[in-house]
Amino acid sequence: MAVLAALLLALTASPALRARGQHLTSGALGAIAGWVTPRDDALREAKEARIRAEARAAAVSDADHVVDEASKLSRSFAASGRDVVTARVVAFTPATAAGDARRVQIDAGRDAGLETAQAVVAAGGLVGRVTAVDEHAATVTLITDPASVVGARLEPGGTLARVSGAAPDGLAARAEGSVSLVLAAGGSATKGARVVTAGSPQGRPYPAGLPMGTVTSIDPDRGRLERSATVRPAVDLSSLDVVGVLRPRASR
Repeated sequence: MAVLAALLLALTASPALRARGQHLTSGALGAIAGWVTPRDDALREAKEARIRAEARAAAVSDADHVVDEASKLSRSFAASGRDVVTARVVAFTPATAAGDARRVQIDAGRDAGLETAQAVVAAGGLVGRVTAVDEHAATVTLITDPASVVGARLEPGGTLARVSGAAPDGLAARAEGSVSLVLAAGGSATKGARVVTAGSPQGRPYPAGLPMGTVTSIDPDRGRLERSATVRPAVDLSSLDVVGVLRPRASR
């Protein structure tokens, strides 16, 4: 390239050389073009090959992640008496789009044997329940939804309670991501107590014993008839990815 620069400078300075060297310059530029074009093509092909390789590696890594999460779900909920149908969260309903609704969409539906009123879990515990089903997708209402109410027990002790996404009357709304626990009459709670599902008739939607969260604070009494507390869910519902739907176990 330095030789070419010197040649061009000389041709510019001398009209005679410029006239005599036209054919030389044309030939030199043609040769340079012959050198550059194949090199550019090779660089472009190498870049495209790298992008394809990275995409394949990402796909393999993602598939491995799904397999790992499915394995964790199967181990964690083997005692539930249900088959675990693995699905991925693909969309969510913004709170501004439907009041205070807290819902997500998953990529499995009737084709995978899903129905409404089936519990949905992540590796850490309960996420919510299936509330609508299409052929290849389903809507899950999360336990943080204000309309969600789940029968619960506190461990240790087995105190009965209910968990809701809505704050009890007279109390401020819970912090984003937290839920409310209301104790049965005469019951008490302590900070750090573990909260699990009490179970539903015939285990639908909720089998007994699914982890729900941990008590983080006790609400002041203030003369209310029911004692209440704040619970941090066992699952970070803001970053859901692979979940499991607990489906009645197929007969063998």
